[in-house]
Amino acid sequence: AGGSIIDPTLKTISLTPISPFTLNARPIVLNDKTIFIQPLNDFEIYIDGEKINENKFTSTRFQIKINHNPINLLKKQNFICAIQDKLGWNKAIKR
Repeated sequence: AGGSIIDPTLKTISLTPISPFTLNARPIVLNDKTIFIQPLNDFEIYIDGEKINENKFTSTRFQIKINHNPINLLKKQNFICAIQDKLGWNKAIKR
């Protein structure tokens, strides 16, 4: 989605617009405090690609917070080494 690269040891929330209609919609990295979002216009909610029926919600104010019981889906690897490999930062430049 074009979000920020964030060190996995940091406690943050990253809000990343997906398919924004304007160029000034940018990813925002926030601290790990609970945040609230209140849409100003009509909205749709998708979680993991599945549309959630808005009628399930009693309010249009949403609470977003960090799950303090994380799961590890990937093997442990040094963060800097991992991004160097994935982004090609450790390869010599050929001229």
